[in-house]
Amino acid sequence: MPTRRALLAAALTGAVGFPIARPRAQESEPQSLRIPELIDARRQGQSVALHAQTGRTEFFPGRVSRTLGYNGSYLGPTIRVRRGDEVEIAATNALGVETTVHWHGLLVPGPLDGGPHQVIAPGATWRPRLPSASLRRPCSIMPMSRLCCRVWGADRQAA
Repeated sequence: MPTRRALLAAALTGAVGFPIARPRAQESEPQSLRIPELIDARRQGQSVALHAQTGRTEFFPGRVSRTLGYNGSYLGPTIRVRRGDEVEIAATNALGVETTVHWHGLLVPGPLDGGPHQVIAPGATWRPRLPSASLRRPCSIMPMSRLCCRVWGADRQAA
């Protein structure tokens, strides 16, 4: 049975008179799932260092993309925190622009939660001390970054 995509491609080919470009077979092949590094805060002495940095990642065979990551070229580590533990994070910005970090899966006070209100300047280090907090779910937290100048920097500069 033909797929909806095949029917649409056939209809468009007939309507405009030329074939629709299809991705090369190698580009559509599945890629392996990248699993972030696991950092156990207790094994690190309740002190975890993160470095926001640029990188290059090959999502499709033969096609390299510029990427951002923490402690690597893409994404960031998963940080395991246990209920009742207090953890210090040292988040250093090695990017050439402002960035931010946000904790997923951990309930902490707003000023320690990261996000656009907690900008980390290029070359600076933000050192939040995450208090003994309750976990939203029994899993780890994962820092995420975004380039503030591209996401909300224009609004911030206009203010």
